[in-house]
Amino acid sequence: GCMLSALCTAYFTVAFLTAANDKVKFASCPIEKTTARLYAAAAAVTAMGVSGELAASRMGELDGNASLRTYLIDAIYNLTVEQFERFARVSEYIHGDIAVTQNNEVTQ
Repeated sequence: GCMLSALCTAYFTVAFLTAANDKVKFASCPIEKTTARLYAAAAAVTAMGVSGELAASRMGELDGNASLRTYLIDAIYNLTVEQFERFARVSEYIHGDIAVTQNNEVTQ
């Protein structure tokens, strides 16, 4: 919970700092700031899920919950775009009239 809250805050901050003229660019499509919050939250949750899977894959027979926490922190810190895209299991974001598929196709 605390790690995910911190990730959401970081993703929200990046989304708003990169915004120009009240627009944020996600999936090659400018969208309003309010919609950017949804994408930032989805990206943060996805990053946590991918990091959790990467951390779990490092667990050995003698590792316990403290090891998992450490591996999770390491996985979040070292998460690459390639890992995010490869292991993400998000197929579609829908918000209002906007839907973005896994192939970054935007429909309204």
